Amino acid sequence: MIRAKFLTKIIFSAIFILVTFESFTQIKSTYNKDNFINQLDLDLKGVSFENRDQETFKSIKKNYLSELDQESKEYFIEIANHTKSSGEKEFLSFFYYINWLLDNNLKNSTPINKILMYHYYVIYNPQGNIKNYFTSLWSKINSKTFIDKPGQKLYVQKKFKVGIEDFLDYGLYDNSGNILGTLVFSFVGSDIFMESEYHRVTIEKPNFNYYPDISYIDGVKGNIKSVINNKHLGNIEFSLKSFTIDLRLSKIVANEVVLNTSKIKNINGSLEYSPPKSQPKYNNLFDFISNESNVNITIKNNIRLKTGVSLNGDLFYSSSLSNND
Repeated sequence: MIRAKFLTKIIFSAIFILVTFESFTQIKSTYNKDNFINQLDLDLKGVSFENRDQETFKSIKKNYLSELDQESKEYFIEIANHTKSSGEKEFLSFFYYINWLLDNNLKNSTPINKILMYHYYVIYNPQGNIKNYFTSLWSKINSKTFIDKPGQKLYVQKKFKVGIEDFLDYGLYDNSGNILGTLVFSFVGSDIFMESEYHRVTIEKPNFNYYPDISYIDGVKGNIKSVINNKHLGNIEFSLKSFTIDLRLSKIVANEVVLNTSKIKNINGSLEYSPPKSQPKYNNLFDFISNESNVNITIKNNIRLKTGVSLNGDLFYSSSLSNND
C-alpha cells in the first residue's frame, strides 16, 4: 500500500512537471516594450522554476528597466519573442546571456545596444542557421569550450569579455547597408587547449579573439612546445607572433613564428598544424619552414652549414621559403 502511494506520487509529480513545461512554452502571449514586465509575471504564474531561474527572471526585469534604453528595449523584445517561440531552453539561455553580459562582461568599446542589434539581425537573417542559437552560445560561455565533438575538443579556462568587432570581410549588415561586425570573445594571456583522439596541443598565454559565429580564432604572442627526435635540434619551442585557428578544421596557421631549439636560435618562419587522424609515428607534429636560408647549423665533426630549416614530423630539411637552398 505504501509502495502504491509512493508510485502514485511519482506519477503525479511527473505529470505536473510535464504540464508545467508545456504550459509555459505553449503560452501565446507576445511582449512589447510597455507590457514586458507585467506580461512576464503573468506568464510565470503557476509555473514552477528552479531557484536559479527565479533569480534570472528577477535580474532580467531589473536590467530591462535600468540598463536598456528605448532602442535597446526594441531589439530585446524582438529577440525575447523569438526565443520564447523556440522553447523554454532557448528563452532562458537568452536571459542568462543578457544578465551575464551586464554583470561587467562587456568590452568597454561595445554597448549593450550594439550587442542586441547584432543578435537581432543574426536571428532574422534568412541565410543563417539560428536553431538553438542562444542555447549554443550560452553553453560555450558557461563551459568555456568552443569545440566539443567526438575526437575533437578546444577549450580555455580564463575569463573573457564580449564585444562586436569588424573582422576581415565577414560581418552582418543592417537594413541601411551599414556593417554590424561580428560577435567576439576577447582573451588576454589565456592558454588554448586543443585535444584530439591522438594528440594534445597547448598554446601558452596568447592574446586572442574568438569569433563564435564564424568558428575562428585570431591571436598573437603565443608559445607552443614540442619534442623532436633529431640530434641537431632537440627540444623545440615555437613563439607565435600571430596565428589563426579554423575551428571547423582545428587547423593552426602561423605566418610569423620564431623557432628556438637547444641547438639553434631565433629562426623566423611559418608553421602549420592539423590534428593527426591516426596514431602519429613522430614526436613533432608541427610543420615549420624558415623564411630565409641563412641559419647556421653545426653537424658532426664541427662542420658548419648555412641553410634553411624545414621540419616535417621528426625529419629535418635544408629548405626555406626563399628557395635559395
